[in-house]
Amino acid sequence: MKILNIATVLPYKGINENDIVIEIGERVSDYKGYNALYYKPIPKSSFLLSKLNKKWETYYKAPIRYEYKGIIINALRGFSFPGAKFPLLSSKSYYYMNILKFNKLFKENDIDIIHAHYIFPDGYVASKLSQKYQVPYVLTIRNEEKYFQKKSTKNIAKKICNNAKKIISSSSVTANNMNRLVAKDINIIPHSIEEREIVDRTSSNNIPVITCVSNFIKRKNINILIKALSQIPKEKYIFQLIGDGDEKESLLELANRLNINYNYIGRISHESVLKMLKNSDIFVLVSDNETFGRVYIEAMAKANAIIALKGTGIFNMIEDNREAIFIDKPDVEQLKSALLTI
Repeated sequence: MKILNIATVLPYKGINENDIVIEIGERVSDYKGYNALYYKPIPKSSFLLSKLNKKWETYYKAPIRYEYKGIIINALRGFSFPGAKFPLLSSKSYYYMNILKFNKLFKENDIDIIHAHYIFPDGYVASKLSQKYQVPYVLTIRNEEKYFQKKSTKNIAKKICNNAKKIISSSSVTANNMNRLVAKDINIIPHSIEEREIVDRTSSNNIPVITCVSNFIKRKNINILIKALSQIPKEKYIFQLIGDGDEKESLLELANRLNINYNYIGRISHESVLKMLKNSDIFVLVSDNETFGRVYIEAMAKANAIIALKGTGIFNMIEDNREAIFIDKPDVEQLKSALLTI
């Protein structure tokens, strides 16, 4: 079976570090006859735009074909707009600007199924290819209810979902929210980890080690965690902050100003993250609009207690107050209480 993956979430240095699609592809490659092709929509940039900020410089320098852990990933160039505006127009550009590439792709390969990893632009492109080449597509959806609330995208989003052979979500929260919007059952398939990664241990740390692994963006609410820790005596914990992003400078400035006990690690490899979680006791990420958050179950596998946010990510998939503590909202007092409870 040959599967064409159209996935905005495919990794590329400086654009997206999430390699879950590649990882799953490697696992299923053990099945006889399985083969996957990978195509990533990357916004088209220019020399002028590349001078505006680092993100657009990364887009400008991105090759049309690159290798990641031995896997070839092909770029689909199209137009994107600030604030993710005009998603339908953007999605059309990713299809029509790559028609020749798609013609060559389907001429040289017997594609059995297409897997799109977002409604826009991935699902739009998959639906057009499915219609043209008579190949079915499956769709993985994330937190994309916003497309059903806008006149410009509502009907197209419904059509993309309802015409998919199957719809998949990694989160029961997302599936429940989307079920009322589409006329198709949503299959919940959570992300998984290798059994060998699961450890059974009792902490040997004299002082609890608290860890947060995240991209440093506003919706991750890392500032709330820093403020909560500032209200706990610093000799009672060690805080490991792992990651990087646009909020880095402001978060480190806040941590220094509030004089919390922290160790900034920066962005490290996935393997290194797992090693650090193995020596951690509590994992905290009270992120808004988390689709799933594989790092939560990776932390659980390393015997960490979990603090997360209700109504998002892994909520409803593990037991509240037994396997994790879920707080109602990203609130300093609630998070402080959860930390002291653990």
